Amino acid sequence: MDNGETEQQRKIFHQLDENNDGVLTREELVKGFRNFYGDMAEIHVDEIMKMADLNGNGSIDYTEWLAATLNKQKLLNDTKLRIAFDYFDKDKSGKIDKFELKSVMGSKRKLVDDSVWDSIIAEVD
Repeated sequence: MDNGETEQQRKIFHQLDENNDGVLTREELVKGFRNFYGDMAEIHVDEIMKMADLNGNGSIDYTEWLAATLNKQKLLNDTKLRIAFDYFDKDKSGKIDKFELKSVMGSKRKLVDDSVWDSIIAEVD
């Protein structure tokens, strides 16, 4: 997490920490998340509490907040990347060849000449 991300997470933490005691309670999180999730806020907050309340004291301190935010962003990014890669890797070989790329990108309509696909992904023998 770079300094910009850390600063953003610090601001969010302090906005949610209504009584400025340095910890986020379930109630503070529900109130803050209601703007984004509406009636689903409590469900999201319960998930966050399970993941972030590392010491089990019923609240999230700043260190727990940063750890949970960093881990969730990394998990989501890794998961999205794996899903996208698997979508292209039709034969599950661990590589994306030009034929898989062509099939996903819709070459059946011949909107793109084969030489373009060849130049995008060069075959390695």
